Amino acid sequence: MTELITGNLPLLAGAPNGVHKLRELIFELAANGKLVTTSHDTKRVHLGEVAAFIMGQAPPGSECNKVGEGYIFVKAGEFGTLYPEVCEWTTKPLKFAKPGDVLICVVGATIGKLNLGIDCAIGRSVAAIRPQSGLLTKYLYFALIPFTLKLRKQSRGSAQGVIGKAELSSVEIRLPCEDEQIRIVAKVDELMALCDRLEAQQSDSENAHDRLVRALLDSLTQASDATDFSASWLRLAEHFHTLFTTESSIEALKQTLRQLAVMGKMVAQSPSDEPASELLHRVWGWNEKLERTLHSDRCSDDAESWFGTAAPAGWAICRVSNFAEVKLGSTPSRSVPSYWGGEIPWISSGEVANSIIRSSRERITLAGYKNSSTNMIPPGSVLIAIIGQGKTRGQSALLEIEACTNQNVAALIFNTDFIASRYVWLWAQSMYSRHRADGHGGAQPALNAKKVKAFSFPLPPTAEQHRIVAKVDQLMTLCDQLKSRLSQARQVNEQLASTLVEQAIA
Repeated sequence: MTELITGNLPLLAGAPNGVHKLRELIFELAANGKLVTTSHDTKRVHLGEVAAFIMGQAPPGSECNKVGEGYIFVKAGEFGTLYPEVCEWTTKPLKFAKPGDVLICVVGATIGKLNLGIDCAIGRSVAAIRPQSGLLTKYLYFALIPFTLKLRKQSRGSAQGVIGKAELSSVEIRLPCEDEQIRIVAKVDELMALCDRLEAQQSDSENAHDRLVRALLDSLTQASDATDFSASWLRLAEHFHTLFTTESSIEALKQTLRQLAVMGKMVAQSPSDEPASELLHRVWGWNEKLERTLHSDRCSDDAESWFGTAAPAGWAICRVSNFAEVKLGSTPSRSVPSYWGGEIPWISSGEVANSIIRSSRERITLAGYKNSSTNMIPPGSVLIAIIGQGKTRGQSALLEIEACTNQNVAALIFNTDFIASRYVWLWAQSMYSRHRADGHGGAQPALNAKKVKAFSFPLPPTAEQHRIVAKVDQLMTLCDQLKSRLSQARQVNEQLASTLVEQAIA
């Protein structure tokens, strides 16, 4: 049986969450006598027949300390990888564990977690299982893991459970002779060390792969023009199936494409296109409220920020306020039921997450709209979350319906005859990716309408905007195909791995 595992390690470990599942399989085989040659004098027993139980009890809080006075005190929160972490003591211990025991969490979110025992006092969230003669501690530890894994999976998402002495007593384990227990423990330790090496190798390989992908994608952004980009892209395309083999690498490719879209390097410029500077005058004629000051004293700095050098021919650097109105919404009073459940879509910041919005989770009535300061936003606008949970802030969406928003969403409203909605959306997604690449991590820097209006915006001619969008759509389709093939390959790999696991357990 061991040969079946070791002979198929690449397949088993390469399945989704493979090494973790491989560890679970090893423990399952060990507990069921299928890991080493078995002896004939084996029986199944209830744990209460071969072990005693010491249920923990919490000492008074006033008798606990962090300065090392008294006895080591272990609660569920101190459980480590194999042994408890020592960080608290008590001068009034009530229940004790000792080396040779197996400790188990019996209350709360960590229910079922196991550790090997040390000399310590134990709190009410911990029980000590003390094996009797003929039952080795570490074998008992391994034999209990399949039971506790099932217990922990069952407890996820439900109310915190409790394991009592009766439940522990009724747990059934396989009890071979001591010689077989020793061989099982040795084999499990050997295979766990092998799993550790597999994890380390995978981590090193993934890190090297990520660095390679990043370096090659950076070479795309350093292309001097559309011709140079095309040549670099063709070189990269020859190795797609070896480079983009993970979801993270495909997402990195998508982010690079969004960045390239607003750098003027994805498609060639055409002398016949109306320059963006002239385009802006037409936009200003459409809406006299738009800001007409281009902040020319900062244009050179902005161009270097976006393009590395001067702006491409025909492009202009402007502010969002030069081409778009920025409006915030509001939330109709929740205390007035007649404001809610109507026909007007109402969008919150949580729905703005790099998506195309064609519907909303909530709707408001005409009365709700009229009695709040929200705004009706036309289709083709781009929404940016300025306040949101976790990673929501800074994300954007393309609005394809007429809708209202709450106060945490900034809506960019512009003339779609002059400015392509999907180009503005690409710019917004690129802005979000740039912030994250700069080290802002999870939540993005605080945003408000004034800051959104002041964002610099690389504006190409209208015709080039549409060429860029078409090119990005084409390349994003390729990314989606890569992702689909990856998903299919993983499903096949997982099915094969599951078949091997079933064969090993059967």
